[in-house]
Formats: sequence, C-alpha cells, structure tokens
Amino acid sequence: MLLFIKLLFFGVMLTLALLAVTIINKRMRQQASHSREKNDGFRIKDLSNYDGKEGRPAYVLFRKVVYDLTNSPQWKGGSHFGEHAAGEDLTSALIID
Repeated sequence: MLLFIKLLFFGVMLTLALLAVTIINKRMRQQASHSREKNDGFRIKDLSNYDGKEGRPAYVLFRKVVYDLTNSPQWKGGSHFGEHAAGEDLTSALIID
C-alpha cells in the first residue's frame, strides 16, 4: 500500500513538473518571438541610445535578440541591481561557460 502511495505521488509530481515546464517554455517562446517581431530592422549600433535613463526606453541584446525592459521594475533607471546596464549586449555577461 505504501509503495502504491509513493508511486501515485511520484506520478502527480511528474505530471505537474511536465505541465509547468511546458507552460513556461511556451510563454518564453512567445515573449522571444514578440521581441523579434517588435525589433525587426533595429540596428545594433543604435542600442546604446536605449539605456533607460532620463525617460528613454531600456533595451538589451541577448543572443542577437533585442529585449524591451522599459517596464520591468528590476531595470529602473536602466540598471539591473547595479550589475548590468541597459543599452548593451549582455550575451557574454549572461552565458556561463
């Protein structure tokens, strides 16, 4: 009986994990595709103009995709907790080798 309960809990946990991963993956892909569509024709050399300071939008580049972080509370003033700045390519800073 105890083995059956353990297997049942394992099945429930596995199902919830797969469901969560599927939903999160779908939302992340939608956000990434939205960012790509929104920024078609965006020139990388203009990225520094979007530093989030003095009311300007806050954009960052990660793996050749431009993300708009203007409305993110973690990017107020164009800075992310003093570690990263908007208007830059963050690919090398965020990739762990």
